Amino acid sequence: MMFAKKRVKLLAFQGIIEVPSWVALGFWIVLQIVLGLGLLGAGTGGGVAYAAHIGGFLAGLILIKFFDPLKRNQLEG
Repeated sequence: MMFAKKRVKLLAFQGIIEVPSWVALGFWIVLQIVLGLGLLGAGTGGGVAYAAHIGGFLAGLILIKFFDPLKRNQLEG
């Protein structure tokens, strides 16, 4: 949310490419969900770790509203 328009480097089949951060994040979220559900044959026992990653992402998405240092600096200055 803080740097949604920034570009990041992503390792893809074509090599290293630059994409907007929201594209890379969207890909990561889909990957976590698919692997967490075991749709790619990831085996058993890894679902908790994937769910924890998704839960941490969602918690950060909610809590950034309360702890955003960029907005805090604007209010103080």
